[in-house]
Amino acid sequence: MNKRLMTSMMAIVMGMSIGSTVLASEVQESSQVAIESVQEVLGGFMTEVGHVCTITEDINGYKLQVGNEDGTIFYLKKDALVFDVASGTFKKMSEIKKDMTVSVVYPKDALMMLSLPARCSDVSLVVLHSNEANVSIGYFNDELVNEKDRLQLNINESTVVKSIVHNQKSLKSEDVKNKDAVVVYENTTRSIPAQTIPKLVLVLEKELNQEEVTDISQDNTASTMEEKLHKVDTEVADKPVYIGIRSLAEKNGFEITWDSLKKATILTKDDVQIALNAGESKYFYNKQVRTLKYPVKLEESCMKIADPILD
Repeated sequence: MNKRLMTSMMAIVMGMSIGSTVLASEVQESSQVAIESVQEVLGGFMTEVGHVCTITEDINGYKLQVGNEDGTIFYLKKDALVFDVASGTFKKMSEIKKDMTVSVVYPKDALMMLSLPARCSDVSLVVLHSNEANVSIGYFNDELVNEKDRLQLNINESTVVKSIVHNQKSLKSEDVKNKDAVVVYENTTRSIPAQTIPKLVLVLEKELNQEEVTDISQDNTASTMEEKLHKVDTEVADKPVYIGIRSLAEKNGFEITWDSLKKATILTKDDVQIALNAGESKYFYNKQVRTLKYPVKLEESCMKIADPILD
């Protein structure tokens, strides 16, 4: 568990615009300014633990800041998942209050805006901590051991195991292996690792948002699920059709990185390097300036393009 600190080159970060983005897993640089929250890297997720500094509501949802005024700001929808450890039930966003201790769980590949403070809108779950029960959030291996917390799960018939998606469907102990999970438990043995029979296990999974799921279920023109998913990915917006840069880069074998000096997303493959900036039509192709027909778009922390530059 490492103390989450602000980016080391403060002068560079101070100059970054709100539109600059980087993967959440890359925001782990060190400096001298603590923000009073703890960031942990799970298998496919990350979690930020701290007290609620501020929480405000607007027409689009909620803005939640963890730690202090320099802590990460998370943007959440009004129906975002909020799990209360004390009651073992899901709550409403409106029940989160200032000074509560929370864990904000988000995908490791979520895009974060490199402003001061950092901002993220891709949140999977908010966990409300309690003194009445213990909680472990982390990756559980094939033996159901969370090496970070040195905790091993002995799941039996009394343990409730559910997914955080698919309407919290019930799962089996096998479904927890090699997964990230939120575990609520009471007593443990004094062995190493400590063992416990958990009361509740919530398996952290990703899923398409409800609009995308509805589109897929009602679309009879695509013959396979792969084709349906492709339609969802390429028909996100009205004309022009914008496509997520990350999915497009991975599909075409490009490596994607972030250049903090140029405030650009860098796509690299063999001897080809492409540099893109959010909101810009001009981009660099092997140091040559080229122009897109449509500017790069930043939408819900996801950078998208409408020009087939990687084909």
